[in-house]
Amino acid sequence: MIKKNVNQDGAAMIIVVLFFIIISTTLLIGISNPISNQIKGTNEFLFSKSSYNIAKSQTENALYRFNKGKNDAPADITVLGATAKAVLTDIGDVKSLVVEGGKYFFNRYIKTELKTDTGTSFNYGMQTGDGGLQMSGSSHIIGNVYANGDIVGNGGPGWATTYITGSAISATLSNPIESIVISSSTATGFIYPFGITNTNQDIAQSFVTSTTTSISEIIFYIKKTGLPANATIKIVNNNSGVPGSTVIASGSLNSSTVTTSFAYVPVFMTSSVSLALNSTYWIVIDNSSNNASNYYSLMSYDGVYASGNTKQGRFGNSMTNLATTTLDFDLKIKVGGDKGTISGVKVGTIGTGEAWANTVVNTIASGNIYCQNGSGNNKVCNNSRIDPVSAPYPISQGNIDEWKEQAALGGSTTTVNIEGIAVRKLGPIKINGNLIVSASGKLYLTGPVYVTGNVQFEGNSRTYVDSSLGASSVNVISDGSIKVGGSAKIYGSGQSGSYVVLNSTKSCTDVSNCSSSPSIIIEGDAGAIVLNTLTGSVKLSGSAAIKAVVAKMILMEGDTSVNYESGLADMNFTSGPSGSWTVQSWKEVLGF
Repeated sequence: MIKKNVNQDGAAMIIVVLFFIIISTTLLIGISNPISNQIKGTNEFLFSKSSYNIAKSQTENALYRFNKGKNDAPADITVLGATAKAVLTDIGDVKSLVVEGGKYFFNRYIKTELKTDTGTSFNYGMQTGDGGLQMSGSSHIIGNVYANGDIVGNGGPGWATTYITGSAISATLSNPIESIVISSSTATGFIYPFGITNTNQDIAQSFVTSTTTSISEIIFYIKKTGLPANATIKIVNNNSGVPGSTVIASGSLNSSTVTTSFAYVPVFMTSSVSLALNSTYWIVIDNSSNNASNYYSLMSYDGVYASGNTKQGRFGNSMTNLATTTLDFDLKIKVGGDKGTISGVKVGTIGTGEAWANTVVNTIASGNIYCQNGSGNNKVCNNSRIDPVSAPYPISQGNIDEWKEQAALGGSTTTVNIEGIAVRKLGPIKINGNLIVSASGKLYLTGPVYVTGNVQFEGNSRTYVDSSLGASSVNVISDGSIKVGGSAKIYGSGQSGSYVVLNSTKSCTDVSNCSSSPSIIIEGDAGAIVLNTLTGSVKLSGSAAIKAVVAKMILMEGDTSVNYESGLADMNFTSGPSGSWTVQSWKEVLGF
C-alpha cells in the first residue's frame, strides 16, 4: 500500500490556483481592454462633438451679432468645459469667419463666408398712411392690417361682408402737424458722422417745446455707412444743460430704411406722452455700440436754431459739446394727430384677430376689441390698452431713390412697348417715357426698372422675374401711375420668395384726390406682386388679387383680395436697401 504525500498534494493545489489566477487575469484583461477602449472612444467622440457644437454655436452667435450691426469677431465663449474662439477676416464685401471649438485636446473648425443681401420686410398684408383703408363689396384681406388712418368697411350693426382674417389696427396720432423744423435751404450744411467711437457713439439735440401736445414723429435727414445696427431714438429730460436719464418717449430707427445717400427718414414714438410747455428736452440717438466701418451721419447747420444745443458721447455716461458748439442737426418734430377708427368690418377667424383703435363701431371681432369708444359691436370695448400709435413704413423715400439710381446704372432708353407676341428682357434700366406690356407680350425682369412716365400691364401679357435671379425680387418704379388690367399676370422667378414690387411716386393730397386719381390701379388677379406708394393711393377693383400693399390710402371694391405670404417678411432684392448678412458657404475645415 502506497502512502500519500501531503506536501505533494498541497503543491499541486497551489499550481492549480496559480493557473486559475493567470487564466482569470488573462480573461479579465481581454475583456476590460475593449471596454476601456470603448469608454475612451466614447469620451473622445463626446469631447469632439462638444467641440463641434460650440463652434457651430459661436458661428450662429457671430451671424446674429453681424445682423445687429456688431461687425467684429465675437468674444470667446465657454460652455461645460468647451471653448470657442473666432477669427474674422474681411474680404471685400464678404466676411470670412473661422471658429475653433475645443474641449481638452479635441479641436473642430468651422469656416463660414457671409455676405449681405439687399432687402426689406413687409410685416403686414396691408399698411396705410393717414388716408386709411376703405373696403366695399366683398373685399377681404388674408392677413393683418396696420393703418395710420381709419379702417372703414361696408357693415352696419351686426353685419359686414368686408373682412380681415388677422388683426386690424387703426392708429391714433396719425397725420400729425409740424411743430419744430431745424433745417435750412440757404445755410451751408455740415455732415456729422457719429457712432464711430466712444466719444461720438451717441448724439443729442435739445429743443424747447411750443406746445403740450405729445410728439408723434421725428424725421431725421440721415444717411449711413456700412451696416450700422438699428438705433433707439429717445426723448429725455434736461439735466442742467445735458441729456437727463428720464426717458419720456422712444422709437426705433430702422437701419434698412436709411440709405447711403441723405434722405428724410421718419421715426414714430411708441407711446403718447405730453410735454411741459416752454421747457427744454433732448432728442437722443442711442446706438448700442460703435464701429468705425458701420455708422450714421446727420446733416447739420451752424446756428439755425437758437433754442437748441447739441451733445455727443455715450448716453448714460458723459456727453460733451461738439467741436463746433453752435451746430444743430437737420430734423423735424411732429406732434399730435387724429384718433383712429375701425368701422363696419369683420375681424379675425375662430377666436383670433383683434380690432384695436380709439373708436370701434359696427364691427364683429373674433378676438378682443380694444377701444376707448364703441357701439354696434359684438363685444364691449376692452380699454386695458392705450390707443395704438402710428407705425413706420417698411420702405423709405431714400430706398426708392436708391432703387432709381441702381436702375439708371444699367443705362437708359425711351418708351418701351412690348405688344403682340414680343418677348423682351429689361433691367437694370431707366426708361425715359412709358412702359407698356400688352396683348400676349412677355417681359422678363433682370433687374430694377425706373420709368419716368406711366406703367401699364394689359391684355393677356405676362411679366416675370427672370429665373437667373433665383429667389430675389425686382422693383419697378414709376414717377407716374401704374395699372394692371385685363388678364395680365405678373409672376416671380418660380422660386419661393420672389416677387415683383410695383412702386409709384405719384402723390395725392386728400381723400377726394386720392380716390379720383389713384397712383396704382389693379383690376384683376395680378399674381405675385407687392404694391408700394408712400404718398399716393392704391385702388383694387373687380377680382383684383395681390400679396401685400403699402400706400397712403387704399380703396378696395368688388371681390378684391390681399393674400399675405410670410415670405414677404424677408424680401431680398438684386439692388436696394442694405439687408441682412446671410450664409454664402459653411463647411468644416482642418484648422485656421
